[in-house]
Amino acid sequence: MVNSLPQKRSSRLRLYGPPVLLVLAGLALSGFWMFAKTQAETSMDRWMAQEAASGRVWTCPDRSIGGYPFRIEISCTGPTLKAAGNVPFEASVGRILAVAQIYQPDLAIVEFSGPLQQKNADGTKLDATWESLRASVHILADQTPDRVSVEMKKVQLAGDAAASGTIGHAEFHARLVEGPAAAGDLDVAVAVQGAVFPVINAFTGVAEPMDVALRGRAEQAALLKRGLVPTLIDQWAQSGGKMIFDEASLTQPGFAVSVKGEVTFDAQRRPKGQLELNATGAERLLAAFGIGGKDKGVTGLLGALLGQKKSDGTLKASTLKLPVRLGNGKVAIGPIVLAELGPLY
Repeated sequence: MVNSLPQKRSSRLRLYGPPVLLVLAGLALSGFWMFAKTQAETSMDRWMAQEAASGRVWTCPDRSIGGYPFRIEISCTGPTLKAAGNVPFEASVGRILAVAQIYQPDLAIVEFSGPLQQKNADGTKLDATWESLRASVHILADQTPDRVSVEMKKVQLAGDAAASGTIGHAEFHARLVEGPAAAGDLDVAVAVQGAVFPVINAFTGVAEPMDVALRGRAEQAALLKRGLVPTLIDQWAQSGGKMIFDEASLTQPGFAVSVKGEVTFDAQRRPKGQLELNATGAERLLAAFGIGGKDKGVTGLLGALLGQKKSDGTLKASTLKLPVRLGNGKVAIGPIVLAELGPLY
């Protein structure tokens, strides 16, 4: 007679084995998710404490964590920020949602819901709304970011004259440079399309929307870690930090201006450096500084720089190339002072 017990045990193993393994896998996944959730809460609390020590106090009155089983989602409704510094301010947004995969917790996708409301200590205000505002942040082990990207669409800004305007689409990218040659430098790229800012449009004399682009590098940006922003910029500039513009441009129909060069800040927090300026439709730019028109002496000099004049003595639209010097609170071309600059922060 043949013994059938081994067959019965084998059939039971095939019957009950997969469900048991599935339950064990679920328990392991649940345990891992709870561990990741606890780590996320701890990291967020530690980051808020570090921010508070740097003069930026964040509050999150309604915080929740979800996303089980494969994601960590941190939602904060009605967050606020109180920032100290030369111009203290308070700000709030509708909601912040940060999402990270449990297998890649150092990369977070952040979505911001409006509106943004900011009140400055000097009494000025800024309100902003948008169709979408998203960011991706890669975070190092010490909780500092080494890669940040921001994208926004259909932004409406309402505040004082300098801040009011609209933006069709904008992107910002920053990345810490790796390698011994430029370790600690920060590559920066900015692209803005379809922007209208009345104060800038009035300056350029063109009513149509503008496009803005910037490519450059902030040297020694690793110094800009934690602390009050004005103090960090002071330390960065005093240590030889500077912003290198490979190209920064503003373009409108019939007008375009671009600059290349290096800029840092002096002890009075004013920009200083050397820039090479190229402008098409340059008579608009010069007119903004009160230069040109039918003044024959000035127009004759500028005509030589720009290339040619109209029959009535005014300048034709053409390209202007000039070295621009920033220093001692002034914007100058050689001995000619175009404008004065105060502290920027």
